[in-house]
Amino acid sequence: MRHKFLLIALFTSIMACQRPGTGVTDTTKARSVTACTFVTLSGNITSNTTLNAANTYLISGIVVVKSPATLTIPAGTVLQGVKSISATAWLVVEKGAKLVATGTSSNPVVFTSDQAPGSRAAGDWGGIAFAGQATNNNSNLLDIPLSGSYTLSGGGTNDLDNSGSLQYVQLHFAGAGFSNDPSKSALLFNSVGSGTTVDHIQVTNSKYDGMSVFGGTTSVSNVYSYNQGRTDFPVSFGYRGNMQFMAAMRPDKAFSPIAAAYGMDISNNPIPVLCCCRQATARGYQFRQAYRRQQYPTGGLCLCNQ
Repeated sequence: MRHKFLLIALFTSIMACQRPGTGVTDTTKARSVTACTFVTLSGNITSNTTLNAANTYLISGIVVVKSPATLTIPAGTVLQGVKSISATAWLVVEKGAKLVATGTSSNPVVFTSDQAPGSRAAGDWGGIAFAGQATNNNSNLLDIPLSGSYTLSGGGTNDLDNSGSLQYVQLHFAGAGFSNDPSKSALLFNSVGSGTTVDHIQVTNSKYDGMSVFGGTTSVSNVYSYNQGRTDFPVSFGYRGNMQFMAAMRPDKAFSPIAAAYGMDISNNPIPVLCCCRQATARGYQFRQAYRRQQYPTGGLCLCNQ
């Protein structure tokens, strides 16, 4: 059976909407100026909240969805991370909380920079970070600082944990990161469980890494990584899940991998031997050979082509 990865770029230019007093225009929505309302998200979200696709949402600083709240984002919603040197914008989903962002192939949920089109750049904001309650190989406790004042803590014993769903979501110009490598990802999963749904994701122009999966058991499929500054798909800390239909591209020579940059970096702190599972084919072998391999004395991690 042939599997096709379909990427559809949507460009709408019926009308633009401008944020009052800034001169920053949002051309990602085909709405009239009068219909465009900017709403700022900041601080903690502590109760179930549903956004409105008629609005454009500004993510200011670290916005945290706290347990047991669910943040629901409908198809067509645009969210913009506010560029700031002192307070990098992140949307964070903590243990016990959920993010349900469900777009469609023709009407995705879009996360991007708040800068004017043409002035947006890799690392304008942080990105999206999930913390789940699934296992990892760091004593089931994995702390990842996202700023000097906030640490994303993931890990537990519930491999079936559900942190929500991301479907048909685009993520642009993120990846600002903090001082530590694990935080330098536009989309970060920390010990997220298999009850979480992740499919049809596009990550473009991250300053560092594209989508990082650290520990946990969540499965991901149909993920497209485009023009990242470093590694497309870092995998580490004892991740045990399925990855299917992953694609990456760097058509611009300026985005050719730098030192310590790879398509897929499987380091798995501090484990494993990389192997290939049953039903391995030449295609699966080429996949292994195309990416970095780190081998360790004990343990094992397998890539399967089934």
